[in-house]
Formats: sequence, C-alpha cells, structure tokens
Amino acid sequence: MEYQHLERQVESSGNLDDYITVMEHLREPTSRVLPRSLDIAACLNSANLGDDYIVFGGYGVLSHMMSAKGPHVAETWRGSNDFDIAGTEAAIRALKGNYQIIGDRPSPNLRNKRTLILEEQDGRELKIDFYTGHFEERYFPPEINTHFGVDFRVSNPLCLIRGKLLTPSSEIVHSTDIVRLISVLEDRKYSPGDVARFFNSKQKVELDTRFMQGYSYICTHGLPVDLIPSKEFKNELHRFLHKGRI
Repeated sequence: MEYQHLERQVESSGNLDDYITVMEHLREPTSRVLPRSLDIAACLNSANLGDDYIVFGGYGVLSHMMSAKGPHVAETWRGSNDFDIAGTEAAIRALKGNYQIIGDRPSPNLRNKRTLILEEQDGRELKIDFYTGHFEERYFPPEINTHFGVDFRVSNPLCLIRGKLLTPSSEIVHSTDIVRLISVLEDRKYSPGDVARFFNSKQKVELDTRFMQGYSYICTHGLPVDLIPSKEFKNELHRFLHKGRI
C-alpha cells in the first residue's frame, strides 16, 4: 500500500467507501499531498506521538473545511505541493523511521524551520516544511478533526487566520483561505464580534483588507460561493474590523 498507515486506519474504521470515492476525484497536487498528510498523521498517532505535532498552512485550512462542509470539499481544493507541520524532534525521528526521507535541510531564513524531502513511490518528491522550537505559542490550542477515521491534529481556525496575515498580500490564495476559515467560524456559531476580538488593532487592519479582498475575488472568479460566509456575516465583520482600525 502506498499510504499504509492511512489505509490501515481507514479499513479498521469502516470508512473505506467514502475514502475511495473522495480520493478518486481529487485533483493534483491534492490527490498526492492530502492522503500523504493523513498518512503522516496516522503514523505519528500510532507511534503515540499524537501530541507532538500540529498541522497548519493550506492543508490545515482544508482539514477545517472538510470537517465543517464534508470531505467532498477536497475535490475542488486548490492544493499545494508542500505540507506544513510543526512538531517535536521525536516526530521528526518517527518520520525518518517510517518514510524514505531523501533531504533534510535547514531554512536559510528561519531558525526553527527545516525542509524534509520525502520520496513518493512514483519517484516524485513531497516537500514537508517542518517547524520546531516553541511552536505551541503560535498554533495552540490545537483541535482534532477526524477524516476517514484518522485523527488529524490541526491549529484552530483563528490561529490559522492570524498566521495567514503574515503571508504576502500579493498571493491572493492566502486571502481566500482567510475567507474560507471565517465561513467555518460562522458555521460554528461564532459572531462577527467574537472573531474580531481575537485580533489586536494592527491585525484587525490587515484582516479587514485581506478578508474583503478574498471575498471579492471568490465572488468574481467563479469559485464555489457556498463555502464563504453569508453577506450578513461579511458586512458585520467588516464593520467590527473597521471600528478596530488604528
């Protein structure tokens, strides 16, 4: 099996039919990276390292979307070729003991980041951006989403949004990710005021800009609009964030 940890867990949990149905409709690169990310989670969980990692980045966003909207959301996901995870040295050792890691290089810019290159069975490579150090300060408290029977430990939506505010504003995908995460929070019955109160004044300014930018982009580029916040929530959040500007 290519994803032996994942598929073993899927079979034992009785989710095989749903898993096959969703996976056969995924587009590249999601069709490779999503099952591999779930396989990594299943691997770490089975090694009693379920508390030693947190998923964030794009596949953290997708995890929350799948949990809130259903696993078929992944079929329209934009995807990326890398997988962002923060964790301990014990988690890294477990990955090296279970996968063919053909590269491990430190980041030239970030002291606590390293890139692991995992060789896939088809000869292609998967890049894992792995963050160590005191990652709990940024990504806690984590949440557990369960996909096809696999527990997936992921940073909570508000922390993911805060991380997205540090990304280049020229990359629209991060703004659309913010919109998706806010739709998840609306589904969870957060109020616009609840969302706004999580951020400081400077972050409110950036969030207001990125949120409105992403919302407009989704509505004008034919992306699925059933995965975004309601107009009422959007307008009320914009009002709260605008009030909080410096």
